[in-house]
Amino acid sequence: MKNKRHIVRIAISALFIAISIILTRFFVFPYGPTPFRLTLGNVPIILGGILFGPLYGGIIGFGADIIGANLFPSGTFLVFPFISSILYGVIPGFFFLLIRKIREKNNFPFVYPFVITLFAVAIIYFSMQSSIKYPFSFANDAVWTLDNTTKIITITIAILVVTGLLFALFFLEKRLKKRDTYKNVLPSDYALTIIVTELVVDVIYTPIWKNLYFGMPYLFSLFMHITILLTLLLFKTTLINLIAYSFKKSNIDI
Repeated sequence: MKNKRHIVRIAISALFIAISIILTRFFVFPYGPTPFRLTLGNVPIILGGILFGPLYGGIIGFGADIIGANLFPSGTFLVFPFISSILYGVIPGFFFLLIRKIREKNNFPFVYPFVITLFAVAIIYFSMQSSIKYPFSFANDAVWTLDNTTKIITITIAILVVTGLLFALFFLEKRLKKRDTYKNVLPSDYALTIIVTELVVDVIYTPIWKNLYFGMPYLFSLFMHITILLTLLLFKTTLINLIAYSFKKSNIDI
C-alpha cells in the first residue's frame, strides 16, 4: 500500500511539474524577459507541498525549474530562481503541517491581519515616492511621476480592491466551510499558506538577489512582489481549495 501511494504521488508530481512549466512559460503577463511578471506557475508547486509534504513539494519545484529551463531556455541560467522554485514546494509543505496542528486548538482566521499588514507596507512605500519605475521593463528611463492627486486616486482604488479581496476571501470561506475541507483546515488557510510562502520567497528572498544581480532597488522590488501577491491571491486560493477538495472527494490514496 505504501509503495502504491508513492507511485501515485510520483505520477501526480510529474503532472504538476508539466502544468507548472506550461503556466510559467506561456500563461504569463507580460510575456518575455521582465523583472516582474504575473504568473500562476508556482500554484502546482505550492499545491504539491500541501498535498504531499515538503519533500515532494521541493522535488516538484526542482523538476519544474530544471526541465522548464532546458526545454525553453531564455538567457543565462540563474541559480536564484532555481532556489525559489524549490522553496515554493518546501515551505508550504512544512507550513501546512504546522497550520493543521494549530487548527486542533484554534480556529482564528489568521489570513486577514496578514493581508492588511502587507497592504499597509505597500501603501506606506508608495505614498513616500515622488516617482516610480515602470515594473515590467529593465530600462531605467521608464519612470512614472507621482503627484499628490495620482497618489490619492491610486491609494483609494487600492483600498477598495483590497477590501473587496478580504470580503471575497470571507465569502469563499463561508461557502467552502459548508463542505468537507482537505485535512480539516479552514479554506482561508490556503491563502495563508500562499502568503507565508510568497512572503519568504518573493517578498524577502527575491528582492535581495534582484538587487545584487540586477541592481534593482530592494524596497521597490519588495513593493512590486507584495502587489503581485495581493493581485493573484484570491485566484490562487480558489484554485488550490478546489483542487485539494477534489483530491479528498476522489478517495485517491495520497
